[in-house]
Amino acid sequence: MNLKKYLYPLLVLFSISGYAQNDQSLSGSTAAQSDEGEAHIAIDPTDSTKMIMGFMELGAGLSFEIYHSQDAGDNWQLSTFDALAAMQPDMGSYTVIGGGDVVFAYAVNGDIYCSWISLWANFGSGNPLDSCLWRATWAKSTDGGISFSMQNDSTKNFAYGSVDLNGGLNVLDVADGIADRQWMAVDRTNGPFRDNLYVGYINYPFDLQQTGLKVKVKTPGSNSFSAETVAYQGSGQLTNIATDANGIVHYTFVDLALNTINHVSSSDGGQSFSNTHLIANGQNVFPQGNFKINDRENSAPSLAIDGANNLHLVWGEFPAGDTLPASYYSKSTDGGLNWSNPIELSSLFNDKVFMPVVSAYENRISISGNVLSNDKKSEYYLALSDDNGANFSWPVKLSSGITDFVSTGLQSFVGDYSSSVRT
Repeated sequence: MNLKKYLYPLLVLFSISGYAQNDQSLSGSTAAQSDEGEAHIAIDPTDSTKMIMGFMELGAGLSFEIYHSQDAGDNWQLSTFDALAAMQPDMGSYTVIGGGDVVFAYAVNGDIYCSWISLWANFGSGNPLDSCLWRATWAKSTDGGISFSMQNDSTKNFAYGSVDLNGGLNVLDVADGIADRQWMAVDRTNGPFRDNLYVGYINYPFDLQQTGLKVKVKTPGSNSFSAETVAYQGSGQLTNIATDANGIVHYTFVDLALNTINHVSSSDGGQSFSNTHLIANGQNVFPQGNFKINDRENSAPSLAIDGANNLHLVWGEFPAGDTLPASYYSKSTDGGLNWSNPIELSSLFNDKVFMPVVSAYENRISISGNVLSNDKKSEYYLALSDDNGANFSWPVKLSSGITDFVSTGLQSFVGDYSSSVRT
């Protein structure tokens, strides 16, 4: 279980024509350690002037900060929506003790879906940790992110459960159990599954033999999600989900036990999933010690689909014996059945890369990440392709300062939800 309380200073970075850039600090914190993190950004595919982003922040307790832009990122405004405060009336005497994973997806009509997870304890009981409440919740905005609303009943949660934290983590026999590290995607085709909202997540139920990657679907006009579909049984984690121009749902992930990077897909609206397609054999994709950058580091695959339906994936690995991580890029031109030999990103960036992300629009692909020196100082760079990933430009530096990962310490968290968008 991850209470998602390790945070990292946040700066919104985006590139526009001619590599011009505009840096805006949305966080009110200037502290170097454990303040904010897990930043996720999304852009309206039909109107690139509209964007939404969010992150979690620790100040006077945990909060989720959501910002929206209506002018292509030139200006950002704080949403009026306070997710945890909106949940509180239903939580009664319970107090939030953890949470994170704020992610977004745009509906066909421009509405915005938002989801997050939270963990609650009742400190008024004799043993507040013996029946904590786990919630995986969603909301929708119809005004570009200015405000959001939730359902008025239990369908506001796409999954929920209860856990006992006394002496460890025990999933109780309540509903779904734990639903963690969710991602969302919307079908934007004119096919039979148009405007379906898919949410994919790792599920730890009461019967741990049923642990696996699950997907639920909200169809247009419905205010609730379907029953779960198993996309992958076993120790899958660190997922991404996306839909292509044919309405195929693509799901990428890591198998922690096998150290593999994998892909499955669904052609029937998330009702069933394909056999597993191997992308790469990894090295130490989920370290449990001997950390190189921070003690939450993991492979964090990032998935994007371009206008020709090519799939692009970047991820990190943490080889034993090396002092720095290694990151890779692979591409599929046949819907995920086969993948190109992984290219280490140091060949593009001339140094090791930490927590890379990829985005795509039509024939344009962007890969960005923290580029590391041998002494673990980092600057943020972006490499661009105008030919569907066949070739990449010399990287462009986006950051205006240097991040020293040694001085920030192992507990400073660069989040799994680092992301980028492009036009």
